[in-house]
Amino acid sequence: MKPAGMRRALPIHPKKDKSNSSLVPGTMTGVQFLSTVVCGKAAVRRFSRFFLAALLLLLMTAVSQAACWEDSLARVDGDLLFMRSGAVYQLLDDPRVVAFWFPLSQITICEETGDVDGQLVGYYEIRTADGVGVVRAVAKP
Repeated sequence: MKPAGMRRALPIHPKKDKSNSSLVPGTMTGVQFLSTVVCGKAAVRRFSRFFLAALLLLLMTAVSQAACWEDSLARVDGDLLFMRSGAVYQLLDDPRVVAFWFPLSQITICEETGDVDGQLVGYYEIRTADGVGVVRAVAKP
């Protein structure tokens, strides 16, 4: 008598070469392939790695979306951006990029971490809603 959760193992027979009836090494029947894919330890490891990768991708996407917010531009003064919320950002990039950004433009600000002049720093990626330009900046107190 078998326990309730046990399955009967499928017999594995190597494929025969029809020309001389000898066994062909390295071949597998469809049933062998399916039993290996469905029941094999390698399949469990592949599924686990896939599930882990999908979970990490989902978590990274959620974090990156949560680190962005909307604001509107009050004015531009040289390499400083003044927002209507009261925040002030100093540009790390060329200030000529923002020369044609108009007051009251909708701005998306995303918190980023990356390499700036050879150092790992936290900065903000600031872009207009119409996608005209993207600049990097740091917050001014």
